[in-house]
Amino acid sequence: RSQSAILDSDPSKFDRLANPIDPKDGSIEKRVRSYLHVNCSPCHVEAGGGNSKIRLDLGATLAQMNLLETKPSHHSFGLQDARLVAQGSPQRSVLWHRIQTTGEGKMPPVGRNVTDSEGAKLIEEWIRSLPVPKAAPAQTNPAQ
Repeated sequence: RSQSAILDSDPSKFDRLANPIDPKDGSIEKRVRSYLHVNCSPCHVEAGGGNSKIRLDLGATLAQMNLLETKPSHHSFGLQDARLVAQGSPQRSVLWHRIQTTGEGKMPPVGRNVTDSEGAKLIEEWIRSLPVPKAAPAQTNPAQ
């Protein structure tokens, strides 16, 4: 391939998004990160019109995402000991709840009236795969 006239490097050298629903197209983390990048990151940016402190773009490291074991600052939906992502526990994870609900608090908040069941299943599988922390104190970042 020749170098692009627009890009500084050959496009094939850039990281690419994975197909979130194809288990053969990368690790579960890569597929989840691709899903969140496409479906969530356009709105969930710091100072992006909301008060989100999470980063869901592919360029953020897992730590920079501010998701894992972070207490929700807006709404916990009655989830016991809720976290944005409760490692190993989708039932306590606001992210999973927001993706799979069609009611108040659904994400995205407009433009959808059905659940992305494949996306919700992917997020659930990823959360279950995350190691449960050993009594680590929860972060308290305003997020969502």
